[in-house]
Amino acid sequence: MALSEQTTANVVEARSIVEGRAVRLAAIRATSGEIQELRRILEHQRLAVGDVVRFPLEDEAFHRATVAAAHNPILVTVLDGMRHPLRVLRQQTALLPGRLEKALLYHARLVDAIASGDPEAAERALLDHMEDVAADVKSRFDSGGTR
Repeated sequence: MALSEQTTANVVEARSIVEGRAVRLAAIRATSGEIQELRRILEHQRLAVGDVVRFPLEDEAFHRATVAAAHNPILVTVLDGMRHPLRVLRQQTALLPGRLEKALLYHARLVDAIASGDPEAAERALLDHMEDVAADVKSRFDSGGTR
């Protein structure tokens, strides 16, 4: 099942709102153990680049861990409520050329911002990531990709 262009835009918008604020909080509240966990997941993602099945699973774990590091269980519940369309979106975007490598770069930037306790940089990294995903997906739709 593929997401429509409008549903994709809605999912990216919702993620930007929920995760953007959550990573700001994570930069303030994350424990050293949570930062180590983010770095561990990031390393798993590095090893999974090129694996369009495994990388999306690691991506889900990464984004959930960044939200969990905000120490607000309601935000995790909201993110979990988007699990199905997020999984479909991750499967779709994993097939786009260069998408996994770019995601990895954004994720590294995000972890660095959280680890350095910089909420503005964390939010900017997340929003830049979401804007890049949206641009790649729009390009796919514009070139006649699945609607």
